[in-house]
Parts: sequence; structure tokens; C-alpha cells
Amino acid sequence: MTLIDAAVLAKLRAASTITALVGSSVYPDALPPSPALPALTVRKISDIPDPEVGAAHRARVQVSCWSNPTPANGVRSPAEVEGLASAVGALLHSARLNSSPTSWTAGATTYRVLSTRATFGPRLTEDGSGYYHVPVDVLVDFTE
Repeated sequence: MTLIDAAVLAKLRAASTITALVGSSVYPDALPPSPALPALTVRKISDIPDPEVGAAHRARVQVSCWSNPTPANGVRSPAEVEGLASAVGALLHSARLNSSPTSWTAGATTYRVLSTRATFGPRLTEDGSGYYHVPVDVLVDFTE
């Protein structure tokens, strides 16, 4: 298995468009207790090697966008979490026909990213916390 999720995490942490929205609140796997919001979490869902091309992989990495806006006149607005999801999608989506391979790094490992595709899940309200949550699934085609 690869550390492509760590490379996605590093890419998010390095992007000024993302840090302008969440600061340093970009976490692997899950939110910490009492997180500063808005925030992002990054989790690898799958990593499937290509059986025909040894070093090639397709991974699915979920970037979860989190927000807990203060109510205005008793109503919370989802604008913050929706804007965050849009920024994540803009950073991580690369149309296959319009892109050339790029390099993403996790620790000492560099991955040659051939294409990425971001898709958005529905806006949810998490049970228990009440936080807004928008999952952004990113399909990453890459080689090691």
C-alpha cells in the first residue's frame, strides 16, 4: 500500500487557498477532540494496484470538509462548508485531457500523479456534533 493519502494531506497543507480557509486544521483520518473549525480530514478509502502496469495505482481518497457556523437569527448557513468543499475540489481536480503528470510527495516518497477527479457528496449534518460535513472523493491515478 502507498501513502498517497499523506501526499494529498501535504498538498492541502501547502495550498494557500486552503490555509486561508482552515489555517492548520488539516488532519489525517479524523477530527481531534474539540477541533478548531472549519477543518479538513483526509482518509484513504482504497488503493488498487493496476494488475497490468506494475507501478500504477488508482486510489480513492476522501477529503472531509467540516464546519460549525454560528447561527445568525437562529439559522446556520452552510456557505462556509460548501465554499471549503469547492476550494478542495478546485485544488485537487484535474481534467484528464487538460493535464500533464505532476509530482506529489509524502515524506521521502514522490508519486507521479497522472490524473485526479474530485466528486462531491451531499452536505450532511453529523449526528452528535451537529457539524456540517461535505465529503469530497478524489480518485487519483498515479505511479510510484
